[in-house]
Amino acid sequence: MKIALVLVALLLQATLWISPAAAQARVSITVDAGYDGYYSTQSPTPIRVRLANEGESFRARVELTAPAQNGSILYYAELDLPQNSEKLLTLYPHYGGFAASAQVRVLDNKQLVARGEDKLTQVDGSARLFGLLAPDTAPYAALPSRQGGAESAIARLKAETLPERADALGALDTLVVDGVDTSALSKAQQAALDGWVQLGGTLIVAGGPDATRNATGLGDLMPVALGSQRNASDLGALTSLAGSPPPRGGVITRATPGKDTRIAVNSPDGPLVVNRALGQGSITWLAWSPSAPPFREWP
Repeated sequence: MKIALVLVALLLQATLWISPAAAQARVSITVDAGYDGYYSTQSPTPIRVRLANEGESFRARVELTAPAQNGSILYYAELDLPQNSEKLLTLYPHYGGFAASAQVRVLDNKQLVARGEDKLTQVDGSARLFGLLAPDTAPYAALPSRQGGAESAIARLKAETLPERADALGALDTLVVDGVDTSALSKAQQAALDGWVQLGGTLIVAGGPDATRNATGLGDLMPVALGSQRNASDLGALTSLAGSPPPRGGVITRATPGKDTRIAVNSPDGPLVVNRALGQGSITWLAWSPSAPPFREWP
């Protein structure tokens, strides 16, 4: 009997000892690192973390360690995580060296309650990174090679997850908007895009069937005022862009160029390519959508 009582007492002590951790350990974590997994050592990298807590409420500390030139740097954020809640936060570590993944830890009073990670791929040196806000990347598969960057890559992005800091967009050389509703962009995201262009980024906005959706959330960044859509009658002037004649027909968007813009390619149907310099960068508007037929098959 004494032995049984001792065992029961030990079991109760063990249960009492693990109860706080067990109650608070019901935390799930999802990590979305960089730009479709890509990052640069030349700029901060957005690490988006989604937390869901099914346990007791607690004050969470979310942290990760990034390599630096001399050792490593700890980045962290603290937030309240109520019971049955879900929260999203973004950390902006500066990876100063190689990292195979972004490893995120969630702590409750210095006790680890969850961890998650996402793969990272470094893009640096002469390589270029093209961000694509579009449902389909296939029509843009040849974009890096056309730009002469053998080591370049394309990152498929979402409007709602674009950073709210211009410096965190620094890994992108070019951002293409084609077939995405940009009305989801916040004021902070719009300001970040503006700052990124002024620091040297290139923004390309497509017209065509989704012209209005592409332009809605870009505000003053748009170099043109959109007009009506029509089937193109003469696109021969576009031959110089791809080195081959463009397809016949196809939907284009008429537009009126804004202040301080330059019509790079014109046609009887109106401007086909309009450029606007902004700071050290530029914004280019296309009257057509490269992802819409018949332009989709155009080299």
